[in-house]
Amino acid sequence: MFYLDEEQLYSQSDAALQVLKRLGGLWSVLSLIRLLPGPCRDPIYRLIASNRYRWFGRRSACRMPTEADQDHFLP
Repeated sequence: MFYLDEEQLYSQSDAALQVLKRLGGLWSVLSLIRLLPGPCRDPIYRLIASNRYRWFGRRSACRMPTEADQDHFLP
C-alpha cells in the first residue's frame, strides 16, 4: 500500500497510519501506533495484508457508498 499526500509518499504501515490519521475521529487514535518503530510495525502490516481475504472475506465487486456513507471517505 502506498499513500501520497501533499508532502511525501508513505508505504506499508506508514501509509495505513497516515490514512487513519486523515480519517479523523476514533480512527486517528489508532494512528498513535506510529510511535512504534517501523521495523516492528511493518511485519504486522504484512501479516494482516497477506491474510486479509482469509479473515475478512473477498467480494466480487466493491460496495458503492450510500449518501450516509459519503462522510467516511477522504475528499
